[in-house]
Amino acid sequence: RQEEERLRKEQEAAKQEEERIKQEREQQRIENEKRKAEIQRFVSLYNNIQEGISWAVGSKGTRDYNRAAHLLIEGAKEGIPEAMAWLALIFSKSGSEAVFNLAQNSLNGFDSDFYLKLGKHYNPESLSDSQIESRANSRFKDRISESQKIDLIRGNRCYRLSRNRGVSGDCYGILAYFYLYGSGCRRNVSEAIKYAQKGHSMGSGFSDFILGSAYHQGIGVVKDIDEAQRFYINSSKYLSMGETYLARSAIVVMQNGDRLRAKELLQYAAKNGSAVAMCEYGEYLIYQKDYANAERWLRKSVQQSDGDKNIINRANMFLVQLKTSKESYKPTEAKLYFDYFGKPTLEKPVDFNDDTDEPKKGFFSRIFGKK
Repeated sequence: RQEEERLRKEQEAAKQEEERIKQEREQQRIENEKRKAEIQRFVSLYNNIQEGISWAVGSKGTRDYNRAAHLLIEGAKEGIPEAMAWLALIFSKSGSEAVFNLAQNSLNGFDSDFYLKLGKHYNPESLSDSQIESRANSRFKDRISESQKIDLIRGNRCYRLSRNRGVSGDCYGILAYFYLYGSGCRRNVSEAIKYAQKGHSMGSGFSDFILGSAYHQGIGVVKDIDEAQRFYINSSKYLSMGETYLARSAIVVMQNGDRLRAKELLQYAAKNGSAVAMCEYGEYLIYQKDYANAERWLRKSVQQSDGDKNIINRANMFLVQLKTSKESYKPTEAKLYFDYFGKPTLEKPVDFNDDTDEPKKGFFSRIFGKK
């Protein structure tokens, strides 16, 4: 009887242990599912933020601020600094103090492990940039594909943002913009330059663009066209909207009379897919009386505009004038894009200065400022 009792107890203990292991495995499975769902949500949120920025800056061929705002707003509600800063920039024309506060609060960062978990997801081995480049060029089994390289680099960016509590250089550049133009706050040029320089030190192309604008116009610094050009062109190395900014820098060169440099920059930007640059380059070719290529680039800018009425209307204006009177046509002065484009000859021209339909119109004029 004692032996039977002992065996019974052992069987019960074995069953209990088996049940415990089963529960632990189930708990582990549930936790793994939760972690998987969480990282999927983080990846989706991160991708939405980056896509929203792309639509805001026009790296997809056109700018769609409503779509950008829709993609950014969830991240802003989560307190993610990048989303807050870019959403604030989209609505900066309102001059609202609340919008300025949104940009200012983006510098506070956030305590979430959002970027750390993304970094581990994309780059679990924490490979450095040099190690990634080495593996990409390796001839051995450890060689990585281009898509793997992109993910690893994205992981490194997330690690860096994690160490800085999610605050990117563009957050500083965007706040600099608010101070530079006094949008929702008292204009403070010295603060604008300070924040733009901080953003520049963090590799922010937007901050470089702000500094380029400051040196171009002599705001808060001694006017220096060469320095302005350096910052304008440098911004294109960091930003996904590089071609659009490159087109803008080319327009600045054109304003200063260096049309050879303008042609070089505009041609580069146009060949890299910037519909803005294609349109401006078409106008440049009209000035050079290269009418065949002018028409080709202007029509291509319409095709690449992705429905952007501002680009379409400007290109069509040049096409109409080119068709009606090639010899007597005089090119308009190259002014800031989205400011004043002269008198369109279309039946229903777009009013480029009409900012009543926020945030669809007037965005470039808010970034670049109006003369």
